[in-house]
Amino acid sequence: MPPALLALMIQSAFRVTFERESLRLAFCLGVVPSIVSLIVAHGAIALFDLEGESGLVAAVLGTMVGLALAIPFAVKAGGDLLARVLDRPPVVSPAVATRRAFLVLGQIIALLAALGVLLGVAEGLFPGALVNPVVMLVAAGGFLYLATGFVFGPVLAFFGETVDPRRSFALVKGSRAKLFAFLMVVGLPFVMASNFISSIALAQPDSALVLAVIVALVAGFVGGLSYAPHLVGLTQAYFALNGAPPPTLNTAAGPRT
Repeated sequence: MPPALLALMIQSAFRVTFERESLRLAFCLGVVPSIVSLIVAHGAIALFDLEGESGLVAAVLGTMVGLALAIPFAVKAGGDLLARVLDRPPVVSPAVATRRAFLVLGQIIALLAALGVLLGVAEGLFPGALVNPVVMLVAAGGFLYLATGFVFGPVLAFFGETVDPRRSFALVKGSRAKLFAFLMVVGLPFVMASNFISSIALAQPDSALVLAVIVALVAGFVGGLSYAPHLVGLTQAYFALNGAPPPTLNTAAGPRT
């Protein structure tokens, strides 16, 4: 991947942050999962008196349910965004793209589940190993290496023949470092802002539950603002890595916020 392509991806990503379709994506993939996670977590805690890790598991399950509910709307927003700002409408119908998006979500869940199993096995075989900073650094590096290989999954849902992760890994090969840099440069500001807002919610007393919920939803929206920029930049990389000219922003369309 030439540096000029990476620069194009980063520039295009930040320019589409506040497009109408980008805001729809942020709501679908940031706010909706947060709402469902809060409902599931607080409901489970109230009904079953969960504490600690059990409450966290309930929140994670709620997030996954929220993502599943939001995917059809997120696929529509993402397809509209690519068709308008890059003049690259999806080559498959929304129904097919939605089914593929569920497969991508399944791949992500499988990756996270496999990571959890491996960490559990490692802790069982080598008690205390996971508190070793060197081991944790190696584990984090391995996870990021694998996770980066799945990065083209959402783009394949719109433009690929299948969402086979082997195709994504093949595209990533040789460009992993630059793709990881793109993900970090574009995503880190939103993640940091979201975490800062989340810390405000966590600092609220139990009596300020409504305020804490509002702040948490705002944090979800801010974090979700990274999805559209990532999608646009990765779509440009997808075409370039397949030997086609990378699509550029259709500036004639103008902003629609």
